Amino acid sequence: MYDIELSNEYANQEFSLQIDEIPNIINVLLQTTPAGALLMTLSINSNILGSAFICAPNRLLVEQNYIIEQLGGNFIFQCENDIYPNYNDFGTKCNLKFLLSSEIAEIQANA
Repeated sequence: MYDIELSNEYANQEFSLQIDEIPNIINVLLQTTPAGALLMTLSINSNILGSAFICAPNRLLVEQNYIIEQLGGNFIFQCENDIYPNYNDFGTKCNLKFLLSSEIAEIQANA
């Protein structure tokens, strides 16, 4: 599992991840809507895989298997008390993690 450090100063953020076990560069765009919902757009090597995924607390972000296969894993916002991810809470009450596909399979096998 990889911890992804996010700034709690910016409502919208864009960054790239290079994870040792994954040959591709994962690009992430986080956008906060006027209503306060957090959305994530994902791409690999600048090719968009999916956009406007709604970020919910304590559950895997992407539900489409073909995107998970392309990513080599999945994202999860670990949030206290099941609060919905909000940039003001990044680093304190809410943290973004990336789980490799092998880690997800292990968790699901033990559930």
